[in-house]
This record gives sequence, structure tokens and C-alpha cells, in this order.
Amino acid sequence: MRVLVANALVFPALLGQVPGQLQDLATSFSTGTVRVDDAVYPYRLLRPLAGNESGPSPLVVFLHGAGERGSDNLTQLTWLPEVLGSKVNRKRLPCHLLAVQCPSDERWVQATWDRVDSEPMHAEPTRALRAVVAAMDRVQREENVDPARVYLTGLSMGGFGCWDLAARMPDRFAAMLAICGGGDERIAGRLLGLPICVYHGDSDGIVPVQRSRGMVEALRRLGASVRYRELQGVGHESWRQAYGDGGALPWLFDQDQRQQARGMAAEIAVIPAPDARKREGGVFALRAGARCVAGEGCHRAATLFAAAVASRYGLRLEVVSGTVADGDVGFEIVPDMAAAIEVSVDGAMRVAVAEPAALSRGAAMACQALSTWPDAQCPRGTFSQTALAAGGEVVIGGDGEAWDAQELVELVRLAWLSGALAVHGDRLAMLDWLSPKGITAVRGAAALAGIELCSGVIGPASGLVVELGTEVDLGDLLGRACPEQANWRLIAPAIAPSRQLELLAVALPAVAERAARPRLRLHVGSLASRLGSLLRR
Repeated sequence: MRVLVANALVFPALLGQVPGQLQDLATSFSTGTVRVDDAVYPYRLLRPLAGNESGPSPLVVFLHGAGERGSDNLTQLTWLPEVLGSKVNRKRLPCHLLAVQCPSDERWVQATWDRVDSEPMHAEPTRALRAVVAAMDRVQREENVDPARVYLTGLSMGGFGCWDLAARMPDRFAAMLAICGGGDERIAGRLLGLPICVYHGDSDGIVPVQRSRGMVEALRRLGASVRYRELQGVGHESWRQAYGDGGALPWLFDQDQRQQARGMAAEIAVIPAPDARKREGGVFALRAGARCVAGEGCHRAATLFAAAVASRYGLRLEVVSGTVADGDVGFEIVPDMAAAIEVSVDGAMRVAVAEPAALSRGAAMACQALSTWPDAQCPRGTFSQTALAAGGEVVIGGDGEAWDAQELVELVRLAWLSGALAVHGDRLAMLDWLSPKGITAVRGAAALAGIELCSGVIGPASGLVVELGTEVDLGDLLGRACPEQANWRLIAPAIAPSRQLELLAVALPAVAERAARPRLRLHVGSLASRLGSLLRR
């Protein structure tokens, strides 16, 4: 692990440079442009000093604030570039630093800066943010960059850009340092596993400190460990401390995706984790036009998988019989197999099970595996479960009538992915508050997934019983004592269905992981990284 000593670094006073001084600093940076939708965006790139490299270097992607917007390809070098562009720090922190300049009439994110509450993330990134990605792509393609050490940081307007860009492509970065910005608390689950540090002054009169507090609280509710420094009596310029002496740069440069098992170093996103895995290099990507090939007795599992893929990725897979071809996903029963489930991935994805009872879990395993990397991709190799994990049950909190059909279908999907066998709740067996169409949708999803919907009194539980509060503590869940191969029961709190779903999406896989491996010490960071993949929408 790389450990940097903060007092060994040299930090300027961070007063902000005047144009003449910026011109002197700019001589260390090369210039470039990228074109997006016929608009040209200038950028500056700092390279490591010649002879100072020790292999591929980190890439720091810096998003400047509103005051540095323009077209001079100069003023965006204020603040962080002053630190990392100094002669001393270029020797002590060798890196590539990318600073794209946002035009005066644009923003990294179309957000209301002085708004106190969270805003929904837009479906597509802004053109300016797409320019940042285009410049990143070029730098990583042309320069000697370590892909496991790409860092994202920004201040004020750039802090908003950090939250937005990281939520869209969390696997692209090894860490994020967001300063006095804000994001969409509703999609915090996408960021699970990404190391995050946040700075904000409690007296900020430009961007309310509630914006950072809300993001940090949303992540912590999901069990994420976030570094947060709220600076007492400090206004908007909290970046002075974040980038200054005693700030977060040593932490930032110490992060590495190889240590986190994220990005291209990711564990396959299957929960419970496979007992055996053999990666062979390369990536399988599920694409439009792929088929779901069902062997004899496998039609329901193939249909279940196809329905999950359609819901999650918007890809429509035709379920057919026949021979698996490249790009397809195939299901078959192989009675003499040593493992209960084996997912082999090369040009196609093949799911083989030893007995029909394992088909539903095999379909879930294949669906989860495709969440390892963005855009329905997973590593090539062979991944096996030697035995079926014990099943479990979910108990929803509060009045069942509070749940609508769409929420209940989502609940069934979560229960299936985690290996649950039943969902209990008030009047769930009847569903008589829903419309006929809603009842058909929920019962159809449950029947396909093999999930029993139960009402009435719940019998005694033997095994792992977890009653959730309003937040998830992953460390507590993974540290629970559990009998060998025991069933499990997870009880949700009596809060709004949307919040129950948010908590269950994190807690269900953690409880399933614990029950499947009762003797092992489980690593929170590795689970959080896999959860982050599974929770993307």
C-alpha cells in the first residue's frame, strides 16, 4: 500500500494566481482540445517530470469552479493545479493532471447551486461533462497512465460535477474528493465501494452545507464508509484546506483499485461470492440480438433471466432452444457435475447446474455477473458454487397496502437475486388492494422467480435473524454469528416502501453472504464494491 506523509509535501498558500502568475505556471502544462457536438473544449495536461516516473502514473481529473470558466485555457489552472504543478510536488507526487475548461455559459451539471435539498440527476450528462470524459479517454489512450489510479476531484461547480460523473461511471475512478458540491441522494447506491472524501464549510453561503451532508448521510445509511470534514466557521473556499497542508491529497493518492478489487480488478459481482473462480482475461459483453438458449427443462430459468435482463438493461433476449453461439447465454442441466452451479464465460455465457433445483439460483448468478462492469459486462472465466446456499425469507414492515405493484415486483426481484424463498407481509397472499393488472404482474413475477408471497402469522425462525433499522451497517451484518448452512430471515422496518427497497437492496445480499459463509471473516470493502455494481440503475 502506498503511504504518503502529509508534512513531506509542499503546499502553496492557495491564494489564487493572477493571470501573469498563471502564465508562468502554464508553461508546465501542455494544451489540447476535444470536440463534442461541434463545440470545442480546451484542456491543459500536466505530465510527470522526465526521469521522475516509476512506471505508469496516476491521473488526476480536476473539475474547476464557476469562477474559472471561460475559453482562455488558463484560468482553470487556479487552485489544485497550483499545488500539483509546483516543482517540489511534481517530484514528490508525480502524476498526470487533466483540467478541462468549461465555457462561461455552461456548467458541469445543470444544478441549482444554492438549493438546500437534493436534486434528481439528469438522464444524460451535460455536453461539458462529456468533454471531460472525451479528454480522459484521449489521455488514457495516449499517455502512460495507471488505469487503477484515476482520481476525480473538483470544487464548487466542480464538486457538483464530481458527484454526477462518479455516479455515472464509478468504476472509472479509484477515489473521489468532492469539495463544497452536491449530488442526487436517490442514487447514492451506485457509489458503494468507491472511496469518497468530502469537504464543506459549515458557513458556506454559496452552496449550502446541507448538500454535502445529505450525500454523506445517504451513503452512510447504505453502509458506506465516507470521509467527511465539515469545516467550522469556514465559508465557500473549503478547497483551501482540502488541497492544503493537512488536507486530503495524501489520502487521494493512496487509493488503488487493485487493493479495492474494483474496476478491471473487480471481483465478479455475484452474491454470495463464488466458491471457486478462474479468470481467463478479456470481457464478455451482452449485446442486443443475443439469445437466451434453454436446454431441456431450463425454459423457466431462461425466461427468468431474460426478464431480469430486460428490466435491468433494457435488452430483449429471445428465449429459444438449440445450440449456444457466441454472444448468447445458455442454460443446461448436467447431472454429473461436481459443482451445484457453474457459470463459464468466453464468447458466450453458459450456465450449467447439477440439478433442476439450482436453476433459479444459476439464473440469478448469471444476471449478477453481468453487473460486474458497466453495460452488462463480466470477466471471462469459470465461476462455481460448490453447493447451494441456504434460502431465506424477507418480512416487509408496515402496511402491505402501502406497496404498489411496481414496488412489489422490484421486491420480488431483490428477493430472488439474494436467494430468498418467501416474502411475508400484510395481505401479500391476496394483493386485493391492487388492480387486476397489478395482481397479475406481481403474481407472475413471483411465480417465475419461485418466490412465495405469504400473509398472516410468521412462524419461529431458526438460523440468522436480522431486524433492520433505518440504516444499514454492513460491518455488523457481515460480523453476525450464524449457524452452519442456516436459513435466514430479514425483517424490514415500518417505513415507506421506497426506503425499504433502498435498505433491502444492500442488506439482502449482505445477509445472504453471511449465511452462505458462516465461518469466514468477510471483507466489507469487497462486498461494498460488488454491491455498488449491483445497485446501478
